[in-house]
Amino acid sequence: MSRATPPQQSEDGSQPYLVLSGQDDEICWLEYLPGDRHVVSGSCDGTVRIWNLESGEQGGALKDHESSMTDLAMTRDGTKIISGDKEGRMKVWDVESHELVKEWSHPADYPNIALSPDGRLIAVRG
Repeated sequence: MSRATPPQQSEDGSQPYLVLSGQDDEICWLEYLPGDRHVVSGSCDGTVRIWNLESGEQGGALKDHESSMTDLAMTRDGTKIISGDKEGRMKVWDVESHELVKEWSHPADYPNIALSPDGRLIAVRG
């Protein structure tokens, strides 16, 4: 089971709040959900996960991308996650249900994502 665990103290005395573990590759993207109690991670292993920062447990895993993630964005209201992968696949996820809402392909490899302030428009740069 994926879990965020309290880390050991480093030599300089600093200590991160939690260490996220359970993904098969490095975490490439992190975004806080509104309220600062959850963080969303996107990994080079193609997974998107939601982490509960109070309990340290994974609050949900979204279906995998087939290749490494290139970007991750979140609507300001925290209801949708937009993820892109190096093959140009873009996915929109519902945070509450963890369901895929929309999926499409972008013609460029390694797309980057930007959202309009109202969350209605997605800009993709390839």
